[in-house]
Amino acid sequence: MASPEINRCFMRFEDRAERITAKQVAETFVSVGPLIDLLTSRNNQILYGRRGTGKTHALRFFQNLKNTEGDIAIYIDAQNIGSNGSIYNDPDLPTSERAVRLLVDICSAIHHELLDVFTDPNRGWELAEAAPLLDAFVSSFVEVRIHGATESEHSTKVGFAVKNNSSVGINMSALANATAGLGSENSESHEGSSRVKLVGNEKTWIDFNFFSKSIKQLTGFIGSTRLWILIDEWTTVPAEIQPYLADLIRRSMFSVPNISVKIAAIEHR
Repeated sequence: MASPEINRCFMRFEDRAERITAKQVAETFVSVGPLIDLLTSRNNQILYGRRGTGKTHALRFFQNLKNTEGDIAIYIDAQNIGSNGSIYNDPDLPTSERAVRLLVDICSAIHHELLDVFTDPNRGWELAEAAPLLDAFVSSFVEVRIHGATESEHSTKVGFAVKNNSSVGINMSALANATAGLGSENSESHEGSSRVKLVGNEKTWIDFNFFSKSIKQLTGFIGSTRLWILIDEWTTVPAEIQPYLADLIRRSMFSVPNISVKIAAIEHR
């Protein structure tokens, strides 16, 4: 093959692994050393590499590999979670709040992927059994609380009315006729109302006891099947948020026996 033809072939290559199909990922991946063996370890790991060295390709290949083997591998691109305008660059939000919101986005992505898995007829899962567990999982990270002043107001209104009626009548006709009547009416009404006014800022709230319990129930349902959480493009998360988000992921997932978390990042970034 002539050099121009070879060059044209190289120019047709996609420069990003997320732009190609799972089949193309599997067919074009070339493992380097013990990379896949290391990823197969059940330990939680960080995969370091410069931009363009194949981190995304490796994670996508690993996802396809584990799903083919019967496990559940969920790939999450950190570029597609959160909102640059309302979360990342909002100086009015504390760093901890921004990190919690990103954790919610990650959990939401996990929920959507699990829903696809449990509704896949080829997988053989019982959706009727999985649905309550998925609902409990969602409920554990969508709570919002108001932090600020609280005003409470209660009022009660009572009404009572009495009405008495009496009448006597005599009719002097050929046949004596007399009538008498006595009537009474009572009515009573009650009205009540209450109002609670919350003034403050909305904050995302996660109860980690309930959160961890819901995750363990969900992973208990899948039994020996391992859940692999693959987070790519970690570097796109702002540096000041990364430690908070990493600690939240550690608290919520690292203690679950059959969950493994893999994060792809660029060193020192």
